[in-house]
Amino acid sequence: MADTASEDLPNPFTPMAFLPPDVAFHVTIKMYVVVGTAAVLVWDVLNNLRGDYQLLTKYPIRIPTLAYFLSRFSTLIYIINCAVFDTIPVNACAELALAMDWFFPVVISSTSLLFLLRARAVFNDNIYIVSLFFFTWFAVVGGSLTSGLGTEGGNIGTTKYCWYTSVKSYVSASFIIPLVHDTLIFIAISWRLMGNAHVDHNFKSGFRTLLLGHYLPAFSRAILQDGQIYYLSSLTTGLLSVILLFIPAAPTYKILFTVPNVALTHIMACRVFRNTKFGRFREASISTMQLRFTAADDRTTGPGIPLSLARQARIRRRSDSNIQNIADREEKDIAIELSDGFSKGTPENRKALE
Repeated sequence: MADTASEDLPNPFTPMAFLPPDVAFHVTIKMYVVVGTAAVLVWDVLNNLRGDYQLLTKYPIRIPTLAYFLSRFSTLIYIINCAVFDTIPVNACAELALAMDWFFPVVISSTSLLFLLRARAVFNDNIYIVSLFFFTWFAVVGGSLTSGLGTEGGNIGTTKYCWYTSVKSYVSASFIIPLVHDTLIFIAISWRLMGNAHVDHNFKSGFRTLLLGHYLPAFSRAILQDGQIYYLSSLTTGLLSVILLFIPAAPTYKILFTVPNVALTHIMACRVFRNTKFGRFREASISTMQLRFTAADDRTTGPGIPLSLARQARIRRRSDSNIQNIADREEKDIAIELSDGFSKGTPENRKALE
């Protein structure tokens, strides 16, 4: 019977010939998206091999570093397997889909753990907030398990090529819960960093500080903006993934943005981790401070400035310098906490974060 059906097809050796034209189009688009995403992720891994080597050889290997490499390897394995599933004839489609779907929670949980450790470092002195974030992370783990329960893979017709035959709507929990988790952490960290601003907050200044990082020291502003990049990336692809799950389309099209969402969130989370671990924020903070005081020296020591104005400028500069020194000490302690991740820190560090 299958041979008769195959004879009626224009090209029975092409897997798309077994699908309706609109479904075949969706499957083809997903294949292109997955292959392109895999290429981007492999490029990111190769581009950062030197940094990953330094993490292993020049820095203490602690829980944050282990979480980083777990996220790194699990995401790479998952996305390469997705590319194999969509492009290579493997025959055992149901088994491969099941393995990928149950590996998916490891990918999501390890990437979300990096953002959790960031929040844990910033709120090291507040056990209640840290406990709340750990609770939401366990919710992320539980929500991602729906991927293994609500999806099924199979062969395309009589070929050895694979596609997803069923995707349940409750699989959206594996995207919605991580979005809630990232949103809570992003808001909490942003609110905490606002405490380092050099102005008293009203609605206008608070909005500019929260959105643009105005009035913040260089290090706090860099931490805020890097978190914004990560959050906006995960929010965009996460929302697209949720929306596609509820549109009337082929099952394989419903998960079109799953792989880009996983890859982009992972790339941005690892980027934030490396920037913090390598102290790139602190270097930017020092450079900005040096430029600011050099410019101040040029303004106050230039020719033609009245003596009284020069004296006032020096007094104001000393006052600004004292404020900046306090801010620098606080930011140094935050940087230490962010670099150490799970380290409990000294009492001085905890006091600086209050």
